[in-house]
Amino acid sequence: MSAETDLVQKGLEETLNKGDANSIAKYFSADLQETLSQAIKENRAGFPDLHYKIDHIVSTGDMVVFSYTATGTHKGLFEGKQPTGKAAQWGGSVVATLRDGKIVHLDVDEDHIRRDLQLGVVLTPSMTGQWVGYSSGITVTLNLTQTGNNVTGNVTITGFSGQYPVTGTNNYPAVSLSASPAGLPATFVGKFSGPNSVPGTLTMMGSNLPVTINRQ
Repeated sequence: MSAETDLVQKGLEETLNKGDANSIAKYFSADLQETLSQAIKENRAGFPDLHYKIDHIVSTGDMVVFSYTATGTHKGLFEGKQPTGKAAQWGGSVVATLRDGKIVHLDVDEDHIRRDLQLGVVLTPSMTGQWVGYSSGITVTLNLTQTGNNVTGNVTITGFSGQYPVTGTNNYPAVSLSASPAGLPATFVGKFSGPNSVPGTLTMMGSNLPVTINRQ
């Protein structure tokens, strides 16, 4: 374990898991301290038992990247939402930049939708609408309608003329779609990263292409 990853792990444990606002200055630069202190206060008010567990962590130079799992019980007002008393588990990832032995920048990507779905304060994102994705010179345009968990619609793909029927399911966060352009099987499998973005893999003609489809 590097000194950088050790600092990040200890900082997470003392400031977020223990809710010790007095330890913030020990791990974070001055320009982050007020914002982080307020965030900790709001998080602990909404989720008194909030706990973060680092799943994977790696450092490179002055950057530390880690993924985590958060758990907590919604017992207080949080982001304007009245307490539900429900427990939730969700994930996220962070890129932390360090300088002179302190964390000076945080880039956080957290699955708030998964958390709020478990609390019952948000509806599952629907696939209804137009979605577009690009990969290796291929453009995929989907016009979809969702009923229940079932998804239907049509797709146009670069190199194929016309529109082709699409069927699939949205079992949030997992999405699975299939079509047969010109009789050739094509599938897309991905997971929501936000209400309007689904990164995944397009498989067609024996090739697996990374594609993120975005709602237009």
